[in-house]
Amino acid sequence: TTAYAILSGLVGSEMCIRDRRYTVRQLAKDGAAVLLSSHILTELEDMCTMIGMMSKGNLVESGKISDVITRRSNDQKSLIIESLDNLDEIANYISSEEFVGDYLVNENELMLSFNGNDENQAQLLSGMINKGFRIKSLREQKKSIEQILLEMNASSNPEQIS
Repeated sequence: TTAYAILSGLVGSEMCIRDRRYTVRQLAKDGAAVLLSSHILTELEDMCTMIGMMSKGNLVESGKISDVITRRSNDQKSLIIESLDNLDEIANYISSEEFVGDYLVNENELMLSFNGNDENQAQLLSGMINKGFRIKSLREQKKSIEQILLEMNASSNPEQIS
């Protein structure tokens, strides 16, 4: 059994959205293949197990959502650091580290892009602790399907300066 549902352009109340999610999940549970087409990527990420991503009419990525996120996140991680110390001082300290890219400090967290592997991440944490910073937490923030698609489109459509 195959069921097709087009979500693009559908707007409804929260009740309608819950009903749609329930119906799609029930169809899948009953063995139906459900094809959803939507620009609401957070909705797809919550409801689907497999995804196909298109750019300029071409299929550019497909597979299990978790596999796509893993493949597309291997290049760069987003790390979030919480500390009992001044985050600007920590940012200044880690900004010269080899695997640390751009960073942003807000009042409670230091968010940074990180190009290293797990060993490099452990060394970064050890270095901060050895420097005397009181690190409350360091966690990895997984990319969403929406972030991945935006990055894919940005890299295939570089801005041209005239």
